[in-house]
Amino acid sequence: MNMNRGKYGIGMQTPEILLKDLNAALRELRGAATRLNEERLNDELLPVMRRLLLAEVIGNTWIMAIGGSQGAGKTTLLSTLYRLSGEDAQWLKPNEGRGEKLPVLVLEDATITKVQGAVRRLQDTGNHYQLIEDDVSIPKFQEAVSASDPEVLLPVLKVPQRYFSRPNQAWLLLPGYEPQDRENKAWQELMRQALVAAAGCVIVTDETRMANQQQVDIVKDMMSNELSGAQALVVISKTEAARAQPDRLEELRSTAQRVFGIAEKHVLCAGADDPSYVDEWLPLLTVAIGDLSLSGGGDRKAQLARLEEALGRDLTRALNLIRTKSQLFFLQRDGGEDGPREVLKGCTEAFEEARDQLRSRYQDEVKRFLDEQLESAWVELQKHLVNNHEGFQNIVTGAFDTVTESQQRIESDVSSAWRSGRPVLERHAEAVSRLTRRALGAPEDKPCLPGGSMLQQLGYVNDKNEPEPWKRPDQNDQKNLQIIFSRPKPSDELSADRVTKDFKRTVELLPALAMEYVRAASRCLRWSVCIPIH
Repeated sequence: MNMNRGKYGIGMQTPEILLKDLNAALRELRGAATRLNEERLNDELLPVMRRLLLAEVIGNTWIMAIGGSQGAGKTTLLSTLYRLSGEDAQWLKPNEGRGEKLPVLVLEDATITKVQGAVRRLQDTGNHYQLIEDDVSIPKFQEAVSASDPEVLLPVLKVPQRYFSRPNQAWLLLPGYEPQDRENKAWQELMRQALVAAAGCVIVTDETRMANQQQVDIVKDMMSNELSGAQALVVISKTEAARAQPDRLEELRSTAQRVFGIAEKHVLCAGADDPSYVDEWLPLLTVAIGDLSLSGGGDRKAQLARLEEALGRDLTRALNLIRTKSQLFFLQRDGGEDGPREVLKGCTEAFEEARDQLRSRYQDEVKRFLDEQLESAWVELQKHLVNNHEGFQNIVTGAFDTVTESQQRIESDVSSAWRSGRPVLERHAEAVSRLTRRALGAPEDKPCLPGGSMLQQLGYVNDKNEPEPWKRPDQNDQKNLQIIFSRPKPSDELSADRVTKDFKRTVELLPALAMEYVRAASRCLRWSVCIPIH
């Protein structure tokens, strides 16, 4: 870890050292939140707690990851590395389906001769939760790896010492790498965070997966993103049948070299079914692991970006949810559970869910166009540097420049390169437009007219000034919006008989409507239109 205090202090350089206290505070909060009796709290808070605990562990541990797609042979390889047999082999059961959903921290221990499984989990002490580590049986360990117990944060497998000589070195056996979607988001993000922090990674694949373009794309995505700062070693599993065919093994290694874009010396063929074959490739893999163990600590910038995402987005969302649920809890406790409060609770939940989803999509859109802007600016900057700062003529021209003048020239080149692309505000407006038009059901085949009137630029009317048929808000939405925003009479109550059956559906529309007002206001400002506020 970088222990330099620097300008902003030690916490800014290595924020992981602050995670111990933060994780302890979250366990206290988790204990207090159990009174709210809300299942969604587990869905939001526990994945963040797992990510932050993993970040704390990784901050103190040099990690060698074992990754790849599901069923490639990751578990079998790790079992073979430690020559596990009999009962010991039951800790790591091969799984061709989607079984593992949590990373497994594999710790070497010089004091043991048999494998032992453990789990780091939350324990309810009555007043708060504390983190404990319990030794568990094989069935309980397998249950923990599948993430079926929400209180389990990290499974741990203790094995005899064999490959690591320095303290705080460990393997991290990862679940299968998959394209991320809503269903697998929680554990895929956890796995990606582990990959980013890995100093080295053993990627397991096989002949079938190298011939499957979808599988190849999955691993290439992993190599170009999470593993871009790590040293990688590719192990081609299930090659026993080609053991006596050197040409075939060489062909497989060449294919892996081409597919993964790494040197052939970092590709090994392996197979666990033939013990004599294991004796051939295992010494080679041992040497390669030793070489990887001398590498650095992964992509530090990417690590901090992942940590910032967990703290700034996921943890904030979970804390907002807890705050809202707490307010509703005390409201119900003081006034009892009746119709209006149930309506309020349902509407609040619907609004928060829609808000969080829209915020996440907005952040993704902004990151995408800023990355594109940065990439084009970097290309343009290279041209400026060559044209304005390299070559004999530039050397002569700038020979008598002061340091300040040289700095100003470079700053001017950087600014010019950034402005060479399309204006950032314009790209931001387009990103917001894509989000709101999609959320409000604008006609996809009729885009905004950039050179038309204000209403045409907003996409509300076509080139003939005829209204465009947006799907939302519809008549029911408008009726419900009047209920939401009108000033009620003292006798009015928000109850089920005052709202339409799809009232919550309208509430879910509010974040998108708010963003649409932002888009419309930005267009009005560009037209220098003054909008009176009543």
